[in-house]
Amino acid sequence: FDLNLDYANLDLNSLADKLKANLRVVDLEYKYDKDFPALSKIDTNVTISGASVEFLINQAYSSNSVLSGVMTFDWQGKDKSNFVFNDDAKGKVIDLIECISNDNYDKVKKQGIDLKKITGQATSKIELIIPINPNIKNSYNISTVMTGVNIKAFSDNIILQNAKITGTFNGDKIHLIGTGKINNYDSDVSYQHYINDNNQSDYNYLLNVKTKIIANK
Repeated sequence: FDLNLDYANLDLNSLADKLKANLRVVDLEYKYDKDFPALSKIDTNVTISGASVEFLINQAYSSNSVLSGVMTFDWQGKDKSNFVFNDDAKGKVIDLIECISNDNYDKVKKQGIDLKKITGQATSKIELIIPINPNIKNSYNISTVMTGVNIKAFSDNIILQNAKITGTFNGDKIHLIGTGKINNYDSDVSYQHYINDNNQSDYNYLLNVKTKIIANK
């Protein structure tokens, strides 16, 4: 840790020359949003250069999913400073669902789909921008591949089993597309949910199922 407190010459433009540090932090916990699970058991190497901080995350947990990647922070004033995450995650699908706000979860549940009852495994890439100003919305760019997915929907009238699904979430829209067995028949399924009520589409929710039924009755 190297700090030069030469107040006569200290300003943000030259701060990188005045403050430098290399740290190793173990078992850190970070609660970045009141609605979402905290990042826990963080093992990270931290590099500080003036107003810029880089966290190389060797390993961390969100619920029971394992994460690794990079988080950066660059102080540019209250209204322009953000935490930026670029992480890979691997774990149960339910851990990913817990990163959807309670309000958006309730909206989907009212449509007959309880996302918290979904099972399966997920491998994901997460890009997340969190402004330190609470009045500015978070930005999301999440992509995931889910395998062994099982879920019952619409009062258990649609039962999806052992599906492989790719999904994206950009903060305004959830889009899922995949293949699996629906009510024991091989099927293609896609689901779109516009979170923003002011979207330009004719709908907020769209479920599209294509299945080929071969039976005597």
